[in-house]
Amino acid sequence: RFSWWRGQLVAVMLGFSQLALSLVPQLALAQTAADDKAALLLFKDGGDPADELVSWHPSDTTNQPCSGWSFDDLLAGWVGVRCTAEDWNSGRVRTLSFTRKSFTGDIGTLTALDALEKLELDGCSGVTGNIHGLATLQALLQVNLAGTGVTGSVEYLAQTQLQHLALGNTAVTGSVEALATCTSLTRLSLEGTAVAGSVAELRELTQLTWLSLENTAVSGSVEALGSSLTRLTNFDLSGTSVHGRLTLAGCAALSTVDLAGCVGVSGNIEWLATCPSLSTILLSGTSVSGSIEPLGSLDALWTVELSEGPTISGSV
Repeated sequence: RFSWWRGQLVAVMLGFSQLALSLVPQLALAQTAADDKAALLLFKDGGDPADELVSWHPSDTTNQPCSGWSFDDLLAGWVGVRCTAEDWNSGRVRTLSFTRKSFTGDIGTLTALDALEKLELDGCSGVTGNIHGLATLQALLQVNLAGTGVTGSVEYLAQTQLQHLALGNTAVTGSVEALATCTSLTRLSLEGTAVAGSVAELRELTQLTWLSLENTAVSGSVEALGSSLTRLTNFDLSGTSVHGRLTLAGCAALSTVDLAGCVGVSGNIEWLATCPSLSTILLSGTSVSGSIEPLGSLDALWTVELSEGPTISGSV
């Protein structure tokens, strides 16, 4: 009976979430260049105090988002907007890219851009809105909203075709376990957010080359990732509650391993000598042990931090 009531409560909570999403300013999915333009102008209406979107003219019929765009002149058309070459004439927006700008639009208005493949607004702290609507953009492959004011649960992005998801230092929540269904992911950066869940479930993301979950509430065994994530170049779970032996099979590409502050992580540090590309090892505050001498064979090694915890012997 308790399980039944809990199920009803979850359904009600999801209902309220969907209702809140429906109140965000949005347009119907765009079908033409004119629809794309309307969606972008609605985003601009959210505020542009520094005139960073001054090229986005609402009334100039000769200046469209993709007007004049070509690989020879990447700055033609509206600033921050890119279109693929085959869409030059039809003017469909494929990329929206800015870094550290002061405009204050709501990403809910951008969910009308049904041809959008790349959304990059990292460091635009005035950008707000709920990430839920991004799941409706079937063409979307890359999202970087790190350092913005967006909110919402990452669980709504489950089963999408995203290849790159960066939401670090935002107010997003949810369980990372839901993202295990996003098997096309090559980069996952959720550092400094309120996400939780077991990292062990991410073992299905075999295409990952970058995993950054530092200072989140994730937990679980790092050992479960060892035999699956063989393409990783960056492995950062520092400041989390993960545990288990320090092992990563097939670590030929691994450049950085950062588990600082993960007191539950143990194992022999000598296994890292089998990772020829390692340049950075950050294991302070862990429970690893062993001799550091085998690491002397790593030609790319530049930074090693092993203070406050590890029981290490030998010298390099």
